[in-house]
Amino acid sequence: MGVKKACVWWAGFALLAGGGGSTSAFGASDASGQIPWYQGDSGRIIRDEGDIAGVWTKIACYPVNRVGDLLDMISLQVGFGFGLHANAHATRAAQFGFGGTAVSRFGFDGRQGGLCNESKAELSLLPFTAESFRRTNAFGGFTDYGIPEDSATLYRLHRDYTGVGGEVTAAIVNVGAEAHPIEVFDFVFGFFGLDLCSDDYPRPWDGNARREMDADAVAKIKRVVIVPSRVVYDRRVRLETPAGVGVYYNRFSAERYWGLLGAMFVSGADSQAAAEFSSHLAGKKFSIHQELLERMARMAMVSCKWDVAPTGDMLKAFDEHAVVKEYRGQKIKRLPNYARLAAYYGADAVLDVRVWEYGVWRKPGTDTGVMRLDCELKLIAQPSNKVLFNARIIHCPLKKGGLSLLEFAKAGKSGDNLMDESCQACDVVTAGFKDMMLERH
Repeated sequence: MGVKKACVWWAGFALLAGGGGSTSAFGASDASGQIPWYQGDSGRIIRDEGDIAGVWTKIACYPVNRVGDLLDMISLQVGFGFGLHANAHATRAAQFGFGGTAVSRFGFDGRQGGLCNESKAELSLLPFTAESFRRTNAFGGFTDYGIPEDSATLYRLHRDYTGVGGEVTAAIVNVGAEAHPIEVFDFVFGFFGLDLCSDDYPRPWDGNARREMDADAVAKIKRVVIVPSRVVYDRRVRLETPAGVGVYYNRFSAERYWGLLGAMFVSGADSQAAAEFSSHLAGKKFSIHQELLERMARMAMVSCKWDVAPTGDMLKAFDEHAVVKEYRGQKIKRLPNYARLAAYYGADAVLDVRVWEYGVWRKPGTDTGVMRLDCELKLIAQPSNKVLFNARIIHCPLKKGGLSLLEFAKAGKSGDNLMDESCQACDVVTAGFKDMMLERH
């Protein structure tokens, strides 16, 4: 038998032995009858990160949630300080306000009670407003925040855009009250198991996800799949360039919320900042996910002694098969089915490297360049989908001031400061995870 015929015979034999079909790098054999790991999970809600509570837990929380929804309908605060200020609004689209004040307040904002110091000055008419606001020394259920702030954070975390109420400061006394119509619907629909405002217990961070490691379970891991994911919507909405970095003039860019009036009071805008970057980032192949995954893979093999599935496969799969799923008001871009993915690669766990924020801006007042990488690292056992370890690592260095964003990106010895800082941030995130693993393992 000639060499050519022998090669053809062995190729045919191998094809038949393998099931007669072609095998994808990202799925089961086409002729095997099995569903590829990236298909068959069309649900919009993430259900494989340890955040699904048991039936009895939900039953126990049911009366607590109904009382909480009832309390959420009203906010009431009183305070003492000085100033002259008034605001009345029937939603923030129809409001009137003027004056300024600095007070110490206490009371209830829905189910959250607490105390804080607040200073503000505003001039508002209908949906147009020029406002300065700062809350500090918050205690209890209140949180610190300030304006200028982006609209998503302001109205998802701190204020109710549909609220109806008002506030008055006369000399030394401050009183404020507000009703929340949207919470009425949340209260009513809550009796039927629908959580319109995503505020019912148990919440994901109350469940299996925790910072403390399950050391016994981690010790049993032999092989992991390291996957990328990204928060595409949370409380912040940012412009993102094709290179994957969010770019904005300053972190509290007002253009999204304040409109044209706000743009008059805040120098620069997200669109202008993105335009500055377009020429610098054009044609660049840099990927924050690739840099993170490659570093994590090296760390996992050397420090944790794990076998790691090819990161190139995961990056390609993310580009081709990633879907956007909901997670308690967030939207996460990620691979669709971790259990089936781990089974296909013979892995004991999935390490989800989730980018919450990767962006650059100038610090207001100083024009100091800032690059921020905010990552969550979640180790999820398979096939149980139990979260064994969860940590958030943020790297946010400050660099030389007096530079435009474009100058900041091109600074440094390499002429590509943005990429240099990004790689350094990836090193910091990886080292942080390594230290946590070695400390707790």
